[in-house]
Amino acid sequence: MVVALRFVTLFGSETTELPADGDAGYYGAWAERVARGEWTDGQAFFGLPLYPWFLGVLRWLSGPGSFAPLFVQSLADGLIASLISSAVACILQDAPDPKLRRAVPAFSILASAFWAAFVPASVFSMTLIPATFSALAYFGIARWCAINSRPVKPIGALGLGGALGMAGLLVANALALAPLVAFRVWQCRGADRSLSFVGLTLGLVLGTSPAWAYHRFVAREPVLLSAHGGINFYVGNFAGATGYPVMPPGFRASQRGMMLDAQRMAETSVGKNLTRAEASAFWTARAWEEIGADRTRWVRLLGTKVVNYWNAFSFDDTGTIAAWRALSLLPAGLPFAAIAFPALALGIFAFAQFPRARWLGAAAGLHFLSVLPVFVTERYRFVSAPSLLVLAFVGGAACWQSALARPRWTLIVAIVTTSLATFLVFLPRSEAARNNRSDDYSAARALYAAGQFAESAGYLQRVLERAPRNPEVHLLDGNLRLEANDVAGARAAFRRVLSLDPNHVRAWNNLGLAELQSASWPAAIEAFSAAVALEPGNAKSHYLLARALAGAGDRNAALREATLAVTLAPASADFQSLRSQLEGQNR
Repeated sequence: MVVALRFVTLFGSETTELPADGDAGYYGAWAERVARGEWTDGQAFFGLPLYPWFLGVLRWLSGPGSFAPLFVQSLADGLIASLISSAVACILQDAPDPKLRRAVPAFSILASAFWAAFVPASVFSMTLIPATFSALAYFGIARWCAINSRPVKPIGALGLGGALGMAGLLVANALALAPLVAFRVWQCRGADRSLSFVGLTLGLVLGTSPAWAYHRFVAREPVLLSAHGGINFYVGNFAGATGYPVMPPGFRASQRGMMLDAQRMAETSVGKNLTRAEASAFWTARAWEEIGADRTRWVRLLGTKVVNYWNAFSFDDTGTIAAWRALSLLPAGLPFAAIAFPALALGIFAFAQFPRARWLGAAAGLHFLSVLPVFVTERYRFVSAPSLLVLAFVGGAACWQSALARPRWTLIVAIVTTSLATFLVFLPRSEAARNNRSDDYSAARALYAAGQFAESAGYLQRVLERAPRNPEVHLLDGNLRLEANDVAGARAAFRRVLSLDPNHVRAWNNLGLAELQSASWPAAIEAFSAAVALEPGNAKSHYLLARALAGAGDRNAALREATLAVTLAPASADFQSLRSQLEGQNR
């Protein structure tokens, strides 16, 4: 059922290309390099490597396009639904009440139906980000700990450690399951316990080895999984942090933009070139400095993150949920609150009556704790959603059984837990946090990418009123004006971006495009040259500079830039066509 629903979404979404300049674009560009055989740039990974390698290998096998990876992700999402259904059935089969045991099939089917209607599951399975695989890996390991009742043999512990290590290459939070898995191994008796611990440790080392071995022997940087941990820690704890991924001044929100800005600002601060590991360490140290400067603020921030994690308010940093709604691609469904609320309110009944449910509760709790050092987003907390959904259904069944046996005790406990759940889930978030949410901006961006410019401008106007100093908002405003042939307005919008962020490469490029449109060759050359200086490895900037130089009549310089663009992105037909044209003119 779930896979069929995802297929409907998949075929419908293929008609519209959503914008891919955020994290999906970052993973996609990484995957394209892998598919071309460019396996490394010699530096530490900025981002976890397993998902872009999955995309790269799949594109190498099946060709460009998003259908194949989204097809695989829809199958993974269907597997999550199946595992949820079987987990509910396995846990409730221990119920002493025969009436409840007869109702187990209904509970298990209803649980999978809830997952099918869960909005983040629908969207993330159809978006080129690793959220679906991360949730599958995390829940699969947690479910194994809960359901498997046999002792863990050494070879099984080796496989379990390997699976956990590989999951850590998808999402670092997966390693939060290590204490739970270790406790599961500790339950063994006799000599097998020591050998199983050895197998578990060895499996973890082998499972994470693609990352740490690359860093040790190729990049030669002291990094375990990825060099983006330092900047994530800083974003989650700096003086202006809100518990959501609100960028500090000077940082772009995209993965690539954050990487470049973090590197540049760290190097500027210390006055020398840094490796990615050194830049990460710089931001970690800065975060601890700001924490130490005001520990009371930081404790309050931790409390805010606790509420953010469980709250009905959704901070989707990918912007995909709002984008799909704006494009009418997303049917009505259930939000995170529909899972979190019953899990919080009824989980205690599940723990009291079904010991197996405690494992999933511990897994959800460990994931919750692993997010607190950074910040809360919809896709971060999504990883714990399958475990919470099982707890919600098992807890509902346990509450029913408890109410029949001890109605007064059940009522008292239910009032307490429901009150706590109501506070955490439905406490209104601050206006500042709501204004920083990217829903309207994401909708405007998606509509712009779909060519619905008037509708996009309507959404963007609301964002401009709330966030007048956000460079990305003014960038989109400039793009819309350029589409409407308002060159003067577009030029002014791009210059507003550059007044807020002088190092914004896309703004320089788009300003150059506005100058190209009005045949202002010197101004276009100046803009594209600034973009190239800021990001020499950006093939598009070299291509655009070549066009401007050609328009100004400097064909030799134009050919040099076009050749550089082809060298950096040999698969681009536009880049190759411009170089061939310039070569023909220079003969």
